[in-house]
Amino acid sequence: MNSLILVVSNGYHVEHSLITAFMITVHAVAKFEGIFYGACASLNVWRLVVYDRDFSLAQIWLSAVTAYKNQNWWLQLLDEVIGYCPSSIFSYLASSAAKIDVGEEVYSSESTSHHTKTQMGSGQFVNEGFGKACYIRNIGYMDNSGKFKDVKAHSLNLFATRPFCYNVEISDIMHASPLLAEISVMLVKGAG
Repeated sequence: MNSLILVVSNGYHVEHSLITAFMITVHAVAKFEGIFYGACASLNVWRLVVYDRDFSLAQIWLSAVTAYKNQNWWLQLLDEVIGYCPSSIFSYLASSAAKIDVGEEVYSSESTSHHTKTQMGSGQFVNEGFGKACYIRNIGYMDNSGKFKDVKAHSLNLFATRPFCYNVEISDIMHASPLLAEISVMLVKGAG
């Protein structure tokens, strides 16, 4: 099966013998006819700053959009194009994507025991709420007319492989702030 996977991850990462803390990493991984292609970029966020229970300055905006005239998929970070998937390789994505997955992941080869001490998101539990737990917001997609559409909270399917370690829920923050009234917010748990 051919697929294109765009991943944004944060927290602690170990790459070879170098340990880096508070890195946000953007991965673009594609599987095409059994072969994996990929790219990776890191944004260094050493000190997370949050003002008066507001949004973290460490947030990033990531978009994957298609240019209709040539049907290439472009990966944007903020307003900067950082990569693309040419339609000559990913012809099955020429007109649209079949599914949008949004979330976080922690990987470890130790699948049968307590596999990692890595915290997901902020490391705070979902029930600690907005301002403590990590969140993903402004989840959306581009329709065939080229306009961005918001994904409404009621249309999200929540899934956690190990809910006793990591979990996800829809926040009721939309009732607490008029600024957030029209966006979807997922809180992500992660003490590990």
